[in-house]
Amino acid sequence: MGGLSEKTLARLERSGNIRTFRDGETIHLRGDPGDSIGVVLSGAVALSNTGSRGKRFIYGVLPRGRFYGVYALMTRSGRTYDASASGDTAVAMVGLNKFHLLLNEDAGFREEVVLTLAGQIEYLGRTLDDERRLSLKARIGQLLVRACSRETGEVDLTQTQIAQHLAVSRNAAGMALGELAQQGFVELGYGQILVLSREALKHWILSQAELAPV
Repeated sequence: MGGLSEKTLARLERSGNIRTFRDGETIHLRGDPGDSIGVVLSGAVALSNTGSRGKRFIYGVLPRGRFYGVYALMTRSGRTYDASASGDTAVAMVGLNKFHLLLNEDAGFREEVVLTLAGQIEYLGRTLDDERRLSLKARIGQLLVRACSRETGEVDLTQTQIAQHLAVSRNAAGMALGELAQQGFVELGYGQILVLSREALKHWILSQAELAPV
């Protein structure tokens, strides 16, 4: 999923109610009415839930061009997760009528909705599989392989976002990243992560698996 085209994103921006949020500010809570999808225009949106003991579980961090809330909107049900801003963030809230109109008129948007729903199912299966097969360091390596640019190796994720993706502490993620840097797979700079050899990192991850990939 590459996200929405600029043309579709601009149309959603015109169709929605634009709201801005400061870093860490709550966008909505689990159980709130799912009366719109949220389209990320700038910044990023973290989707999470908090367990009974107060531990926060991050399901994903969505950058510009991604959207969330389709299931709740189409089923007229409550939100199934909390959403908060990761960095200063702008979101277009698009209600049901305009959502249906865009589905009917914009083939690119329609395809992206289908891909998003299918991707969520695939992601859940892949995450469960990775947790069975891989250590935390290898799972972070897996995330870096998926997130890095094939041309430059640059990773468009911060250390905090990596920790959020995998529902671990920032310190644990930092230690694992440091070990990957010591092994020569990544280079860590101020606010930057660079994968030095995507193929070498992929090969190492496969060597660490306790079970063969499905």
